[in-house]
Amino acid sequence: MICRKYFSGIGFLLGVISFVMVYGVRILNPCFVDWLFGHGDLSQHYFGWEFYRRAGWHFPIGMTDNLAYPIQTSIIFTDSIPIFAVFFKIWNRILPEYFQYFGLWGLICFGLQGYFSIKIFNDLKLSLTSTLAGTVVLIFSPIIIHRMFMHSSLSAQWLILASIDMLIQHKKNYKSFKKSIIQWGILGFLVSGIHFYFFPMCFLFVAAYAIQSIIEQKKIKYFTPMAAYILGILFNFWLLGGFTSSAATNAFGLGNFSLNLNSFFNPRGYSNILPELGECFSGMQQEGFAYLGMGVICLLVICIIMWIILGIIKRKRFRICYSNIVLFGIGVVSIIWALSPIVTFGDRKLFELPLPQKIVDLWAVFRSTGRLVWPAYYLIIIYCIKFVAKLRNPIGMILIVICMCIQMFDIHGILNTKHQRFSKNIIYVNNDENFWESLTAYRNFNHLNISYPEERIDYYISLAAIALEYDLTMNGFYFAREIDGMRDNMTELERGEAKSENIYVFLPEQIDLMEEHMHELKYYNVSDFVVGVTWLDNAGKVNEFDY
Repeated sequence: MICRKYFSGIGFLLGVISFVMVYGVRILNPCFVDWLFGHGDLSQHYFGWEFYRRAGWHFPIGMTDNLAYPIQTSIIFTDSIPIFAVFFKIWNRILPEYFQYFGLWGLICFGLQGYFSIKIFNDLKLSLTSTLAGTVVLIFSPIIIHRMFMHSSLSAQWLILASIDMLIQHKKNYKSFKKSIIQWGILGFLVSGIHFYFFPMCFLFVAAYAIQSIIEQKKIKYFTPMAAYILGILFNFWLLGGFTSSAATNAFGLGNFSLNLNSFFNPRGYSNILPELGECFSGMQQEGFAYLGMGVICLLVICIIMWIILGIIKRKRFRICYSNIVLFGIGVVSIIWALSPIVTFGDRKLFELPLPQKIVDLWAVFRSTGRLVWPAYYLIIIYCIKFVAKLRNPIGMILIVICMCIQMFDIHGILNTKHQRFSKNIIYVNNDENFWESLTAYRNFNHLNISYPEERIDYYISLAAIALEYDLTMNGFYFAREIDGMRDNMTELERGEAKSENIYVFLPEQIDLMEEHMHELKYYNVSDFVVGVTWLDNAGKVNEFDY
């Protein structure tokens, strides 16, 4: 029998092995960066890091001035896993020219997902077999597979599992009150350094921890861990420039990114067993993706049947305790928050909460409300496994293993797809490399000026790759929140004269703007862009570059 004190380490190892089985080892090479190009949000995260590391140090330490030049912006708003970005920037002098930590980040997330999964089941005193089977289910949770290498920082769902585990252990922590304060403070610091959306999710658990502790111990001091969590959040957010950056606090789309009532059972391509449940109210409700998996659905059905048998037929009284009420309350709040403010089922809008504009603006800080179902999602899985595991041995254990097998069969198609995509060698090709090589060799340019204000993610990403390769600053980028003043930056050419050290990039449809500056700029057609540089350089030499 393996000693239980080593269980968590086994869970971490199980997570690491699972990651390698799905994503391979190629992306763990820190010098292999081509797989990060041309993939929307994933490229945003990588370019945010690369521009940040190449900028000088500023204070707060998360600030950079070369993505929306000359405006300083925070690494927080490129979702580049700020805590990693700062750490590796410290070692920038010894890093290779191109360096990525996103493969390592994925490996660590899977490892910690396994670590805290086993820790939770161990604290719930499940058998070794049930613990390992349940851990596999949590490691291969569809929502972490869905987020990994799309919104990389949101793969840190082990933060939620850590919060669940600390809540489960709250009685133990009465004897070491200082330890609980430190733990929740560290968790807050990590949340702020990874992704701010984990703030409300983990807050549900620390608030429940405080309330339950005060009720049971009748001491007001148990609000201190919650205060430590919030202070950890605020301190790191300040340190990374969250309060200094001129980013908007909210964004459009509140209600369109919500949870659909069918989300727990709508596979959206993640199931080999269940069919799609049709269109959703909004295509953006992908943010509320919360498919449980067929194995977990089977566990949920077993739990419901057992509750009916034990509670109605056998009239067994279930013991009600504070911890169960608290966990149920967290799940309910999580689901209601995720569904709101527009409640939908399938492609139908059921109703919308009538809210004052001030509340809408405040709520829009977390506009992708569908994500906020994750606490309820993990509680459903964990306590379905716990309930079935407590059935008379070996029935419960056998049922959990069978459901784990069903779960893995159900999602193996998407796992194969991920493996095929990320395990192969990818080579990024710049089709216009000859043009950019020749142009930057002809004249010393410092800045890439994008002269369109619309949010065109694909163009931002394509031009960021060029600016990165030729060591140019940019006047605009794809940020998680709109940066105050960036749109003014991007219309600078319309208000003034062109500068010889700038490369100006237009969309083909911006004919009027190009015609307005024909006397200043010479134009070149380059794939999807029109590139303009001044007729005269700083020395007054006429531009003779042709391509």
